[in-house]
Amino acid sequence: LSVCFQQDVSSIEPEFKNNGTRLREFQSSLKKLTADSTAIIRQFSIYTSTSPEGTVAYNQILSDARAESIRRCLTEELGVDARMIQFESLGEDWPRLRYLLESMISPPHWVARALEIIDAYSDEKTDDIEVPLKKLDNGKAWAYMNEHFFPELRSAGGTVTSIIHRPVKEIINHTDTVFISQRDTVYVPYQVANVQVDTVFVDSGDIPRKKVKDFSG
Repeated sequence: LSVCFQQDVSSIEPEFKNNGTRLREFQSSLKKLTADSTAIIRQFSIYTSTSPEGTVAYNQILSDARAESIRRCLTEELGVDARMIQFESLGEDWPRLRYLLESMISPPHWVARALEIIDAYSDEKTDDIEVPLKKLDNGKAWAYMNEHFFPELRSAGGTVTSIIHRPVKEIINHTDTVFISQRDTVYVPYQVANVQVDTVFVDSGDIPRKKVKDFSG
């Protein structure tokens, strides 16, 4: 599930950035999953966030309102049991912004300093983080992030956790009796009488006598 929001807006707008198409695709996938008798849906995990414009407190309220919009969409339009939905309202999503900056293939010269500023405030949510970022590179860094990265932070997303039980095919044990025949060549020693042969004549009727050469030692 993925939904995009305009700046300072918490309602779902189907025509904005293909929200309607993505929601229909999610609904179709959900119908297939619920129709599968071997699948058991356990949980819907949803997060919402905002870009950093405005105060931390206001953006947390905005993030919560976006979570409520997603909840109503899932329960009222898609028929999801509210007890199965788990929300995480992030507010200003600085970790996501940091990831986007760090993932740039050819980053501008100010990116390294921007990462340092974000890391310096990573353990606390404060409005002070915006001041040095807005001053970075005479405001050009903030303008760049506002155009390329902030829209992605104004979003909601989530996953569906399900367990699918597939029947195990019956394993048939088939046993054959196999006879193994082994043939060996066996040499049986025997003794031959030492007969001295000088000349042997073979009589084969009409065939003339032929003298057989003596091959004896």
